[in-house]
Amino acid sequence: MSYSLETLEEVQEVVDILSYGKESEENEKILQKCIQKAQFFKDKDLEFEARIAYIRQVTWLHKPDKTIAIFPWLLKRMDEGHNKNHQYSVLWMYKWVIIKLPCYASVSLQQIEDLQQDMERRFLDYGTGTRIIDYFRMIVYAHLGNLSKAQEHLKNYLQDTSSCLLDDCDACQPNNVLDIYLSLRDYPAFLHTAQPLLNGTKKCKEVPDYTYSKTAMVNLLSGNTEVAKDHAILARKKIPLTSAVLKEMGYLLTYYALTEDFIKGRAVIEKQIGFCTNTQPEAYRYQFLLGFLLFMKALQKAGKKTIKLKVPIADVQPIEEDTYEVASLITWIEGQCQQIVQKLDQRNGNTFYSEDMTYYLSLIQN
Repeated sequence: MSYSLETLEEVQEVVDILSYGKESEENEKILQKCIQKAQFFKDKDLEFEARIAYIRQVTWLHKPDKTIAIFPWLLKRMDEGHNKNHQYSVLWMYKWVIIKLPCYASVSLQQIEDLQQDMERRFLDYGTGTRIIDYFRMIVYAHLGNLSKAQEHLKNYLQDTSSCLLDDCDACQPNNVLDIYLSLRDYPAFLHTAQPLLNGTKKCKEVPDYTYSKTAMVNLLSGNTEVAKDHAILARKKIPLTSAVLKEMGYLLTYYALTEDFIKGRAVIEKQIGFCTNTQPEAYRYQFLLGFLLFMKALQKAGKKTIKLKVPIADVQPIEEDTYEVASLITWIEGQCQQIVQKLDQRNGNTFYSEDMTYYLSLIQN
């Protein structure tokens, strides 16, 4: 849809229309122009609103780098005493920033801790109480591979029955708890926590649609093969592959590798490999590349020498049009995984990711 942005009033109208508009690449670009136009008209209040609308777009389009880049401007503006009527929206978006930061290896532990403390201070001043603090500490520590700390905050979170206006929805909260149990490899607790999501008792815009890929993998590892098969079908049906969903597709590729479903796995690789770029968090790229690696190792184990992929693979030459040597792909993906693992483990000061990689590779070797 075409919008005129020649006057201040027109820009305001477009921002109002798109503030809760459907996320799309087109709407992202339009809102980026709205930010520039607001700057041109020197209207910082309008710029503030345009930036909030823009963050909503890029967040749901799975572009965390853009959310993180633009967010500090909003905090600075509020700290200067402006736009207090948007405090709730900004604090809500702070959650999107804080859970993504640890997934970038370039963000130091000190930076993560400083921002975590800043968010906590703002939340407590807003009157949230401490349960939400434990909730986000749990998520952040799990991303950092500090499982003892993640467990400690998980326990506190589960024991606290309070609630606040900034809580994630009733479906997103247990969905994020699943990630903790997945890191701990506590599959019984994982499956128990997933049940209300899977039976429809708790659901939202993304849950359980974005839950099925990991429940497919965990059910398979737990011996529930028919349930796992159903969830893999639902994951492929419910999760659109038109934007980056690297973590979810990493789980699904792991399922396809373990079940040797090479046709469906190849389709996922073709649709997602283009999103696996340096702008995506290393932790998400790791999850996708790990699934890709397991898939290729399963192919090799099955005696396959080549694979057809209708997409270019960086630094890997096809042996003929759309045909790659499996061994060459394995060498390249393994190198990519190890580079990411080294960066994350070095930043985190532990060996969580290297141990995680070893664990999943053992599933194919057995």
